[in-house]
Amino acid sequence: MKMLPWNYGVRNLGRSPVRTGLCIGSAMLISLIAIGASGVIGGLERSLKTEIPPDVAVVFGAGSEDSLERSDIDARTASLIAASVPGIRSIDDMEYISPEVIMAVSLDMDDQKRPVLALARGMTESAFLLHKNVQIIKGRAPIAGRNEIMVGELAPVKMGLEPARLEVGSSLQFDGIDWKIVGQFVAPGSMHGSEIWIPLSDLMVATKRQGLSAVYVEMDPGSGGEIGDLESFAFKRLDLELIAIPLKEYYERLDEFYGPIKLVVWATAILIAIGTCFAGINTMYAAFAGRIREFAMLRCLGWRPIAIGISLVQETIVSSAAGALLGCALGLLVLDGMQVRFTMGAFKLLVGPEQLLLALCAGIGIAVIGVIPPAMRCLGKPLNESLKSM
Repeated sequence: MKMLPWNYGVRNLGRSPVRTGLCIGSAMLISLIAIGASGVIGGLERSLKTEIPPDVAVVFGAGSEDSLERSDIDARTASLIAASVPGIRSIDDMEYISPEVIMAVSLDMDDQKRPVLALARGMTESAFLLHKNVQIIKGRAPIAGRNEIMVGELAPVKMGLEPARLEVGSSLQFDGIDWKIVGQFVAPGSMHGSEIWIPLSDLMVATKRQGLSAVYVEMDPGSGGEIGDLESFAFKRLDLELIAIPLKEYYERLDEFYGPIKLVVWATAILIAIGTCFAGINTMYAAFAGRIREFAMLRCLGWRPIAIGISLVQETIVSSAAGALLGCALGLLVLDGMQVRFTMGAFKLLVGPEQLLLALCAGIGIAVIGVIPPAMRCLGKPLNESLKSM
């Protein structure tokens, strides 16, 4: 079968700038949708699948597997674990045990009409040993007894505030007390970056909290420590109502818990892409209707309908590829690193090679699929009818 020259299809793109522009715009929109959906999923998964040493475990209250904020355990749990479980990692007589309180607090802001909700984490110095991805980028860590706090880089997104409002040296107020911001930190690959960190004793006094939310522990295999020892401790102390699991497994459970949200994101993106595809099909029907006599003349000159159809697909591939590339470029400039507010906190959209490849395939693939029905209809008419069409 003899094919039409490649430059025939390419030169046809300039004959109808409006049609070409619509095709490019549709492919660009579909690519942006694909980048946005996959970027949200990628950013969320990166936050829930952070790199965690295999020997780190979290101990929390039974029935709070899906949210440590609902957990409430005895304040003595950390000391009981230190006294009862052998093989806990230590450095300079400091054990890798971090008792913490995780809770939502209501902040009174002078420049806001209503209180602002924030996710607070009560911590001690040992928290930096367990949360290894937390890095202070400005200021210092808060000191207990001084009403000092440290904020995450993404805390303004979670709280709906301008970043300048949470700069080092500013103050926040809750429970009628002014808390000075003395540090700012980042936590790549986790949700900690959207929290505010407060010394554990200060947070418990300010909120009249009696118990802890969780205790993070890192075992030392070199000293015979195993997470199984923590699990045995939790199983034996029925009075404390504890659960001890590897921290990595806890985040895997969270990832499964938020599975339906990922499904909704993908379903929404697919529905929008399908709608865009149908709009493109209508555009192609209108564009090809004015070229029916052209197609008929090509058939009279000996070109088979399938060869003409392939030429139309080539036209669409060129224009949709241009639109998909524009969409990828725009996605990298606008969407990559965009901060997204979430129920657990906030995270950054991730636009990497996988997202760009998916966007290119979606932009080109859906455009090609959209051109097939109108091409088949226009090329399927009898030759005499096509020659007489206007």
